[in-house]
Amino acid sequence: MHPLHGLSRQQRETLLGEVIRLFQLWCRQEEGKVLYAYQLRVARALLSSLLLERTDVFIKIARQSGKTEVVTLAVKFLMIFLLHLLGQPLMAAVASPNGEQAKTDVDRLKKSIQQLRQRWGLEDRENNSHTIRAYRDDKLHAEVYKFSLAPTTSNESKTLNALIIEEAHKINDQKRRDELDPMLFSMGGVTWYIGVGCTQLCDFKRGCDGQLPNSVSVVVPVDEVVRDRRRLFEQTEDAAHLAYEHKFQEELRKYGRENPEIKRNYYLEDMIEQGNFISRERFLSLARSKPACADGFYLGIDWARTSDYTWAALVNGENDLVTAFRYPHVAYEEQIRLMMLDLAPYKAKILAVRSDAGGEGTCPRSS
Repeated sequence: MHPLHGLSRQQRETLLGEVIRLFQLWCRQEEGKVLYAYQLRVARALLSSLLLERTDVFIKIARQSGKTEVVTLAVKFLMIFLLHLLGQPLMAAVASPNGEQAKTDVDRLKKSIQQLRQRWGLEDRENNSHTIRAYRDDKLHAEVYKFSLAPTTSNESKTLNALIIEEAHKINDQKRRDELDPMLFSMGGVTWYIGVGCTQLCDFKRGCDGQLPNSVSVVVPVDEVVRDRRRLFEQTEDAAHLAYEHKFQEELRKYGRENPEIKRNYYLEDMIEQGNFISRERFLSLARSKPACADGFYLGIDWARTSDYTWAALVNGENDLVTAFRYPHVAYEEQIRLMMLDLAPYKAKILAVRSDAGGEGTCPRSS
């Protein structure tokens, strides 16, 4: 058993503090990067989940604030040091809804291996662009895989101690549970979920809301990002730290605070069944239990003459939509001719017809 396993919680907390300081030093010396306070908060949660107590981590963070940067920095750090700390290599995978963001993360890690090889003797012995297999002094230090949660993909089973889910607010939770979660069992692995505001009821929302056991959440809205970056500007007088704030203010002036994308991506507000959004559960609950058929139908017509389209909708006695037709805004006579052709199978069962009074000119109510 590795010595770390025999430490008390207080000793582990002390060790975690030392590791965090080492991580900050490593970021400055090896990457030339000084972390913002919110990035350090994210990194502490990630490292703590492996070294202090095995917990899943839910990170809800404003768009374009450097979340990929801090996650990849933490992974590179663990590729070098986790073997020394836990006596086991980093066995990780990065997944995303369609595999695109996961590919970006793995590509970034692969490109950095050359630098790590020069300074730390870390060597990638995997030619596959979707996999990293890093050795140091002929000892395996890390394996990192790229996964996709697209409906048509199938992910090969691996043994993992860390699973990173990018764009976690968009993923298919059932596919993740079926294919990826079991890979963590044998090593008691953890999952890091990363995303923004949700439009669906999902594990990411529940985790960020503190509803899932054995997990922690870190929520970093745009106001915190701007505050921490401005604070570093005041300390260094480097205007580069204000670039994010200026760009965000530009977007805010362009779209406004009430814009749904601004709310979700920057202020991290969930929009479940608001505006144009409806939850998956609510959507599925609206499905018919039987086909929409009847002995009689009702026809509703929304006429258009100079713009838009004319719509004809056929419903049954329970207001179930049976079918709908769309027609161009041509002469009413031509619209009626096309409509009669479409309605021919239902004509004998149409009990009543209602239409609006819109349109330019006289609307053909009696036709």
